[in-house]
Amino acid sequence: NAVYEIILTLPDGTILLDNVIGCEYAGLPINVKVKDYCSNNSAKTIIICHDFLIPVLDCSDQYVDCQQTDELVLPVALDNCDASPEIVLVNQTTEYADCTNTD
Repeated sequence: NAVYEIILTLPDGTILLDNVIGCEYAGLPINVKVKDYCSNNSAKTIIICHDFLIPVLDCSDQYVDCQQTDELVLPVALDNCDASPEIVLVNQTTEYADCTNTD
């Protein structure tokens, strides 16, 4: 049995029963109370969880044949707190080959 208790409370008064702060609480002020049952002392503070992990981007090279249309596959982005992170094109490099030779 623990000799202390940690209570996490959201701004609306909801108590987080499992004391786990996930992505859904990022940016919210969370009240934290720690109570020591041996001394009966307690302390309170407010914490704000931030998501500082950047998305992982998978940008593989793509090759297009001369007769193929320019339908390229977008890169895949994975983020721990966003199921659909926005992908913004910042830069693109295009190298043109000689498409007159069909041998």
